[in-house]
Amino acid sequence: MSPAEPAVKRAIVFIDGQNLFHATREVFGYMYPNYDVQALARRLCAAQGWQLEQTRFERVIELATDSLAGLPADSVYRHFGAITLPSVYAPSGVVIRTTSAEEM
Repeated sequence: MSPAEPAVKRAIVFIDGQNLFHATREVFGYMYPNYDVQALARRLCAAQGWQLEQTRFERVIELATDSLAGLPADSVYRHFGAITLPSVYAPSGVVIRTTSAEEM
């Protein structure tokens, strides 16, 4: 016999920052990360009737030899990832995990 479905379904949303960035760049043409991962997680959960417990955002810091629209990776994406993301998302409770491309 299967266990009863819980009345309140709790969710932890995992967001792959690099894939989200490249998808938004391809679809909307943004050349820098222009999204609110906490708002995205809330909307995903609300659409399913789930209770959001936590949002986790994983970002990959690209190698200096990688490029983003012809710019060195460390000029735009690294700056945004290192400075902006923690200051924007950490106060809202988003857990940020950073991985370097070299670790992959």
